[in-house]
Amino acid sequence: MSTMEILMALIKNEAIVALKKNFDKFNCVLYELNSDYKFTIKNVPQDTIVIKADKFPAPLAIFKGSKMECKRADFVIITEIPTKQIFYIELKRSKSPTSSEEMNAQLKGAKCVMEYCKAIGKEFWKVQDFLEGYETKYVKFFAQTLGKRPTRQKMGKSSLHTYTRDSNNY
Repeated sequence: MSTMEILMALIKNEAIVALKKNFDKFNCVLYELNSDYKFTIKNVPQDTIVIKADKFPAPLAIFKGSKMECKRADFVIITEIPTKQIFYIELKRSKSPTSSEEMNAQLKGAKCVMEYCKAIGKEFWKVQDFLEGYETKYVKFFAQTLGKRPTRQKMGKSSLHTYTRDSNNY
């Protein structure tokens, strides 16, 4: 089995974000739970897997959480086209009081979820190079809200150019 086939067999459908077909291309809509904030990634390769990493329960029954080790980022995107890459993604509204340290802990927590998946693939699927050789990228998306303002500049009489036949400017 390929890495992607193992991941699809391992992870429940409720924790997978379905890609949306838009003509010949695919899009992925990421959204933050308990919020109306969403982000669309366009032209995603068809064999991409998007995992809702925060669906993985925090191990609070085992860990104390003193170093924020129980945090999770929102999403993990795994693709092999054009190269093997894993993206750990956190979405935040700009008004959110989350510190940079906490956001970094969330991204690291999502990486730990994937390390757990890697161990499962190696032990239970007996694929020793499962999820090996992937380039890792950490991504933070912030919602930017812009206040209402005019989009067109009002033109006064002084900024208009008027040409007449007599002015030789035609």
